[in-house]
Amino acid sequence: MRIKIFHTGDIHLGMTYNNRGYPQEVRNELVEARFKTLARLVELANHEKCKLFLVVGDLFHRTNVPRQSVLQALKILTSFEGNCVAVLPGNHDFRDEFSALWKVFLDAAPDNVLLLDRKEPYDLRDFNLDMTLFPAPCDSKHSGENRLGWIRELGMRPAGIKLGVAHGSVKGISPDFDGRYFPMEERELAELNLHHWCLGHTHVTYPGGLTLESPFTYCGTPEADGFDCKHSGFARIILLDDQGNQESRCVETGRFKFNELGIKINNLDDLLELEREFAGKGENILLKLSLRGTLPRYEYNARWEIINRIRESLFYMELDESSLSVEITFDTIAEEFARESFPFLLLSRLAEKGETEALQVAYQMIKKVNK
Repeated sequence: MRIKIFHTGDIHLGMTYNNRGYPQEVRNELVEARFKTLARLVELANHEKCKLFLVVGDLFHRTNVPRQSVLQALKILTSFEGNCVAVLPGNHDFRDEFSALWKVFLDAAPDNVLLLDRKEPYDLRDFNLDMTLFPAPCDSKHSGENRLGWIRELGMRPAGIKLGVAHGSVKGISPDFDGRYFPMEERELAELNLHHWCLGHTHVTYPGGLTLESPFTYCGTPEADGFDCKHSGFARIILLDDQGNQESRCVETGRFKFNELGIKINNLDDLLELEREFAGKGENILLKLSLRGTLPRYEYNARWEIINRIRESLFYMELDESSLSVEITFDTIAEEFARESFPFLLLSRLAEKGETEALQVAYQMIKKVNK
């Protein structure tokens, strides 16, 4: 028997995006995009006729998200047309007896939605799935130890597909230099003798593309959340049987894409080329743009018209021009400095010798001193 699983996690509903000084309307769109992405995930799972919708931690960004956000997430999850939805607490939305998050979730959840918050096998035969889930739920934000021990101590395993579900880092794959995120090792996962492991926490898919017979998979985050996320969001669809035969593929899911570009500008044509690159396809792009180089004064003053058109074609843009300056010429020197003054003599001499880089540096230093 083969079961098709939709594997997702690290959705981080309730992320506020208040760390970069985004305009309020941009923040609102980014916050709402994560709920829209969850809805898109369910639509994809329904289209693929998946039987299990599995969220491997960090459905929510923190343990104190508003009640309305929890109910909104549940409303979306209940539109899944397969057999069962299973949600694992991650390190951001860990199971905490002092938090109302999962109590609100459980009180409102229908019968086909499971919370994998206990360290015990979850038999899915009641959902007409010959499968047992073995979860390792997070119970804190950080931990130097994973939560796999109970599986190691378990006796006889049930028949059918045995699927491990965990949230945390895997040595050599996930960035966890201090070992604070429930660290696991590939060998350790393999020795637990389950058919497959669906993992969350790492925001990049692993392995990438179409994967056969991998002992574990990371789904990655389905919606990019900042400029350090270089992809547009992914989830995984897994086919698994009780012999351990497994096939997994990535599906693209995100709405927004964060780009970071550093460009040397020699003339306005370079900016016009950038404008053409984003023309008609930048409405969901957030761009952090760094410009460097020198431009003649006329082009330097005229650049803003092009930059503003680029900005208007994008969802959002941050601009750093600290390394972009006006090309210093004899005319510029004569306009700004008195003849026979030290700055005039120094800059003129550098210009005569063709020391363009030194001329630019000297000019900037003089301007700073004269402020």
